[in-house]
Amino acid sequence: MTNQISITAKKWNALDREDKLEMIQETIEDYSVSEGFLMLRYFRKSDYVRGYIQTSLDNHLCLEAVSQATLIELFGEDHNYTEEDAETILNWMEKQN
Repeated sequence: MTNQISITAKKWNALDREDKLEMIQETIEDYSVSEGFLMLRYFRKSDYVRGYIQTSLDNHLCLEAVSQATLIELFGEDHNYTEEDAETILNWMEKQN
């Protein structure tokens, strides 16, 4: 299982910053902090990573990128995401490496 998660992380890390930012923007659109954490999922057949806001992981090719607790810390519990929030999320993710 760790190997599958590392594949997801490797694919995410291979993206350039603009692609990561765009994906986060698309992921958080129309969501709020109360709806879950930021998850990354790798799709083998199409060889890409996509983000989701969810409350649980879908399968072994998923990983929690930013916990709901961290999102609450960054934005507050009742926050509805805006496009600009993607920059804050990505900056936080980059600081974790």
